[in-house]
Amino acid sequence: MFRPHAVLIHHCEVADLVGFDAGRIRGILTARGLRGYHAIHEQVDGEWWTSVLNPWTAPAEHVRGANSKYLGFAFIADFNKVAPTAEQLKTGARSVAMMLSLFGLSAGDIYPHSAVNDTDCPGRLFPWDRFAGLVRLYRGDGPSVVGWRDAGASA
Repeated sequence: MFRPHAVLIHHCEVADLVGFDAGRIRGILTARGLRGYHAIHEQVDGEWWTSVLNPWTAPAEHVRGANSKYLGFAFIADFNKVAPTAEQLKTGARSVAMMLSLFGLSAGDIYPHSAVNDTDCPGRLFPWDRFAGLVRLYRGDGPSVVGWRDAGASA
């Protein structure tokens, strides 16, 4: 039985997937060699959605050499080119907090893809401390990052 130890956070380095159709998105990502995420987070018609792409009961292919240890959560974005918005971080953090809760994991059990493989994923412009603080807040594992406020949105 698949028992993940943590959730890895990714970005797809694409920002051109439009429309909330998990089957279509899975096909596009597979064609680009990005087939292994358990869930993706994207904006559709002005709202942020998380879509399940692969069963959470089995490993997927998103991290070289360690797929049996991690759930993969990917933002449909290129955070090497554009920083995430406050709303994108907030809604993504809520989804990741839910994933952690389902598997009995704590907010400390999230890592950037770059912690496991030699990559800059989830991107040079991804504010890891802010995101991790929001996950802690929504997971109930302690205060968010000291001194940072979710600008424009309440928790």
